[in-house]
Amino acid sequence: MKTKIYLLAITILICFSCKKQQDHQISDEEIKIDSLSTFEQWDIEHFPDGAIMFLDIPYSDPKDTIELLTISVPCKDKEIRPIDITFYVSNNVLSDSGIKLIFANYIDDKIVFNEDETIIPFVDSKEEDIIVRIKNGYITIENETVDILQNFLDYEIVFFNLKYPNGESKSVMLHLFHFQNQYRNLREERSMVSE
Repeated sequence: MKTKIYLLAITILICFSCKKQQDHQISDEEIKIDSLSTFEQWDIEHFPDGAIMFLDIPYSDPKDTIELLTISVPCKDKEIRPIDITFYVSNNVLSDSGIKLIFANYIDDKIVFNEDETIIPFVDSKEEDIIVRIKNGYITIENETVDILQNFLDYEIVFFNLKYPNGESKSVMLHLFHFQNQYRNLREERSMVSE
């Protein structure tokens, strides 16, 4: 990965270290926003019949090693939805726990969490990464379908919660402003069908 991407991303993303949680419920607390938080541009690679958006988000694991959460969103021309939304994380996380996604918005200079949370299981591994893949941006958990793509388009922030074998967890925060603009622009540029 490019060194300048690491340095830039580290300075503009907020990574929260979470204490060990006894349950999986979202607290009703609102978190004060760091005024230095900013937004991250996605990379886009074009192909003859589509394109892929991707983003590497650096964060530190419990041993303070810099790891990457990579997100990819491949899109085919004229398709209504992406092929999938895929998350790649280092294989040092607790593989049985999956990734917990929590969406949020800014309200009066505070981050206010959506009451719903989505825990998505890991489905595959590739070299040093384990993978969550959300086909067409939809995930079905316990007979309920969640539109993760629409959440990416509707909310301002997403938190990715990762658990580790030692009981610690990390929450990686990502602003969704650039994703929303770039995804919509990409669909127009590639003559994709708008929803």
